[in-house]
Amino acid sequence: MNAENLMRKHICEIGQKLWQAGYTPSNSGNICVRISDNEFLATPTGIQKGMLTPDMLLKLRYEPEKPEEERITVLQCTDPYKLTSEIRIHLVALAEFPQLNATIHSHAPYTQLFSMLGVKAIRLPDNFAGARNIPIVPWVKPGTWDIAYGNVEALKSCPKDKFVVMGLHGLLTVGRDLEDAFLIQEKIESSAQAAYLYQTYTRIVGDDAFVLNAPPAEAKADDGVL
Repeated sequence: MNAENLMRKHICEIGQKLWQAGYTPSNSGNICVRISDNEFLATPTGIQKGMLTPDMLLKLRYEPEKPEEERITVLQCTDPYKLTSEIRIHLVALAEFPQLNATIHSHAPYTQLFSMLGVKAIRLPDNFAGARNIPIVPWVKPGTWDIAYGNVEALKSCPKDKFVVMGLHGLLTVGRDLEDAFLIQEKIESSAQAAYLYQTYTRIVGDDAFVLNAPPAEAKADDGVL
């Protein structure tokens, strides 16, 4: 089995893991992987990620130096599968970070919740890749170049792991490979879950249920950070 066919199989395996974890309910979410300098494999629109098979994946060429309407070329596509309009957020991110090779867009439930609340960021544990907060960017119309460009600016602010929560639209992670992108998904979703549980618990029982050390001044949340 050649390298491309092995990657097709691996994308389907990661799709199964995303679906089993509840990160891509129904037909939501997308996966994209670089297989050469300007060629990529991507999941089609409208397919449950737990039901992917290698023949469903699209092969693309992306040429960022061209006008926007000419940048994406579909090299291989099996009928009836279609290219997702979300592909721009994947290709623009991968073009910006050539050392990274895989992107995952999910709708993991706790992260999705925070994307809907209008907060600026979600606080992270201190041991998370040198970052202190999960950035949440304002809503931009999905499927556009504008959302892709906005995501890149947020991704540049990440010290190590590359991730961004899109307002009302879920999580994008960019990794060295698919496993790396998936692990970042798990880190972000577990942190969002912990933030949610903390906020819920303290509102039910009150802060006086805890014996807390005062956090250092530099660790205190800014307004709009949960």
